[in-house]
Amino acid sequence: MSLRMRFLLSFALVIAVLLLGISLSMRSSAQAEVHAYLFRGGLMGMEDLVSDLEAYYREHGTWEGADVLLENQNVQTPVGQGQGHQGLSGNQTGGSRGLSVVQIDGIIAAGAGKIEQLSLTTDELESAIPLTNNKQTVGYLYSQTGFYLPDQSLEEDILARLDTALRSAALISGAVALALALLLAYFLSRPIRLLTGAAVNMAKGDLSQRVETKGPQELASLGKAFNHMAASLEQTEATR
Repeated sequence: MSLRMRFLLSFALVIAVLLLGISLSMRSSAQAEVHAYLFRGGLMGMEDLVSDLEAYYREHGTWEGADVLLENQNVQTPVGQGQGHQGLSGNQTGGSRGLSVVQIDGIIAAGAGKIEQLSLTTDELESAIPLTNNKQTVGYLYSQTGFYLPDQSLEEDILARLDTALRSAALISGAVALALALLLAYFLSRPIRLLTGAAVNMAKGDLSQRVETKGPQELASLGKAFNHMAASLEQTEATR
């Protein structure tokens, strides 16, 4: 196998490993962001409130006093979408939406605005945003007007589209990187090819062969050694 091909295969292996690592990292990050956007209040602009509530629970270990976090929250409701009340749109405050923090048993622990019930049914909890601590659900963020929480198939569809775009980007990037690797392999192996050609010609009796001594230190030293050997042989032949 030629040195040029070895260089190319080495570069191709490095490129493949890098692209695979970057793709896996981006896929994992995209999955987390899409899930947060769809199921942690991103569609309604509630992701910051969800994070604040979870931080509050980590610090206090209870939902008592969390009412202050629910006041004056601006919530974006997708047009024509919502559970319990259809056709809601625009920004509405937490008070008008009746935001509540609900315990895992369905009991409302904190609320903003007028709360007309003390507990939620299982069906109502399905339209609430889970609040977690150490990957365990410790409560829910619920709105009396309902949140729009899409089903799992929407997340899978978005991730599938992202995967397609990611593969296309990886293929294009890989092709460009391989083209650059081919050029780099050509220029890296060029001094060796020139030295080989000079040695072949010298073996045929042409002792005037010389090579360039530019480039990396190792190749420059090899070129100087070859030129010194050629000069010595030429001088010996002239003396003879």
